[in-house]
Amino acid sequence: MAVGNPHNYKGKVTLQRVRLNSGGYDDMGRYFGTGQRLYYFFCEDDPGHAFRRDDFFRAADRASAKAYVRALPLMCECRFYN
Repeated sequence: MAVGNPHNYKGKVTLQRVRLNSGGYDDMGRYFGTGQRLYYFFCEDDPGHAFRRDDFFRAADRASAKAYVRALPLMCECRFYN
């Protein structure tokens, strides 16, 4: 979607790197495997949107992770909280 679309999410997004041990497990014991860094994002509450969006994904670095989130449908105008 293009910038300026009234349906785009314009709220805040929290982006966190998920730390994994050498076996590919996070601190809660969930298995993600090894490879590139693992990130997790979620959208802050926005009364203008009925959907909640969050996901785990892999990226080489934080800049690439932000680009990944902004490339998702309706996310090109989001703002990162952290």
